[in-house]
Formats: sequence, structure tokens, C-alpha cells
Amino acid sequence: MSHSTNAGAPRGPASWFRMAGAGADRPAGDSFPSGDSFGVASPASKNSSISANSVSHPEVHLRVHHDAVPSLIHDVVSGDLDIAVADRPFERAHLHKRPMVAQSLVLAVNHRDPLARRRRVRLSDLADRQFAEYRSDSALRARIDVACEEAGLHRRSIFEADTIADLLSAVEHGIGIALVPPETMVGHPHLRTVNTEPEIGRELVMVYAANRPPSPATDRFLSTIEYSLTSDGGRRSEP
Repeated sequence: MSHSTNAGAPRGPASWFRMAGAGADRPAGDSFPSGDSFGVASPASKNSSISANSVSHPEVHLRVHHDAVPSLIHDVVSGDLDIAVADRPFERAHLHKRPMVAQSLVLAVNHRDPLARRRRVRLSDLADRQFAEYRSDSALRARIDVACEEAGLHRRSIFEADTIADLLSAVEHGIGIALVPPETMVGHPHLRTVNTEPEIGRELVMVYAANRPPSPATDRFLSTIEYSLTSDGGRRSEP
């Protein structure tokens, strides 16, 4: 599986991956047309989906690329992609939506930060803190902005990153604190997780076009994801 970034394209909290059949090496009767395309949100959120599909269909090759949520939604509607998984909110016209997971963001702080000793902190108590931020044109940032405004928190932003990895690296080096999806904290031993009050909800939704039937490969992929979601005990969001 290769990983690259489209030159000149904004890297939001989303990416797409392409599923291509293995051609002559594909088992007889297995209808996986070459070039079926899927969009997925953050790298951490797509791993279980890719794993489940790879186990069920090892003849399928996946390529991963980052892109912004609006671009993914546009490409699904236009037919350039078959499936996208993205953070809400986004334009919902001409799409079928399948909820995947609902979770609460966490506050990432350096292990030397006084907040590292806290289990929970009120958003309104963070007015004097400096924030490292995810890019301003992302759905994730939009959700954070709304939640903080509703909580009466006017964040002091000192850093903006195109990727979650760069965002967490900044916090590791003492550049502010950051609101991030909880699964992105794995592999960062010098960071600590603090829950927020109120919680900032995040929803991941799988979308595919409503103006055309799904391809056989897409249909199988959707079935694989449905099985994976109902088998792992994950928290499901409402449509």
C-alpha cells in the first residue's frame, strides 16, 4: 500500500484509497473491477476498514491519498470515487449516508504540562492557553470551532498544521495544546490525554452516491464494513 499526497491539494482530515482488482490473478467469478475508488477520513480511522476488506478479499490492492472532505464529497457525487468516509458536517445532497462511529475529541497536552495531571478540564478554563490547530478549512476544525464558541471559549491559536501528525508533533515540542481524535494519540508517549467538559463530539460517516447503483466491489466493501462495525463493539452514530 503506497501513501502519497496530491500536489497543491489541501490535506484535510480525509483521504481516499483506490481498490483495484488483481486482473488475471483474480479468482474466477470474483467480480472486482479494476479502479474502484474509496475515500476515507483520517489514517487512524481507516485501518480497521482496510484490514477487514483485505482479509476478506486479498486480491484487492489499496492505495491511500490525503484530500479534504469537500473534495471527497464532490468526487463521490461526480463519480470519480465510489465511497468516502468523512467527518460531519458536509454537504449532504445526492448522497447515501451510513454512520460509522461517534466519538469525543480529547485534549492533547505535553506530559510536562500541568494539565497532564488532570482527567478532565472545562473548555471555558482554557482561555489563557495557546492552541495548536488543525487546518481551518477542515470539517474537524469546523466542529471544534462551533463547540468552543458554544462553550464560551475563544481560543488563542499560535500554530496551524495540515496533518494530525504535525499537530501532535508541535504539542510534543511544547507548542500549545490541541483538540484531536482519541485514536491519534497512540504512539505518542510524551503526550497525555485530557477529557473536556463539555465533550466535543465527532462523527464519521460513510457516503456513496445516490444517483447510481454501487459497483459489485463497492457492494461487497459495504457489506464487509457493516460486518466489521457490528462485530467490534464500536459506538455507532445515528444517521
